Amino acid sequence: MKKHSNIYYIYKKDSGFEPVEKAKKYKTDMDLDLFIYNGVIYEGQTGIVFCSVDKDYKSIIEKNGGMIKFNKIIESHISTTGKSPRYTRRISLKKIYSLK
Repeated sequence: MKKHSNIYYIYKKDSGFEPVEKAKKYKTDMDLDLFIYNGVIYEGQTGIVFCSVDKDYKSIIEKNGGMIKFNKIIESHISTTGKSPRYTRRISLKKIYSLK
C-alpha cells in the first residue's frame, strides 16, 4: 500500500478535490484504499464514488471485470484529474521540509 495522509478527499466534477470531515477508512482484505463518507464508499487515490455501504465491494469488482479493470479505471481517472491530495500533499510537504 502506498503512503498517504490521514485526510480524505472526494472528487467533484465542478470543483475538483474537496477534503471531507468525519470520513473513515473502509477496511478490506484487498490492497485498496477505500473510505466511507455519508454512507458511500469512495476510492482514496481518486476520490470517486465506488459504491454505497450496503453493497459488497468484492462482487462489484468481480462483476465489472475484476481488479485489472478496476485498476485501469483508477489509472484513467488519475491521468485526467491527477491523484487526490491525500497522496500528493504528503510528498509536497516532505519536499518543502527537506529543502530547509
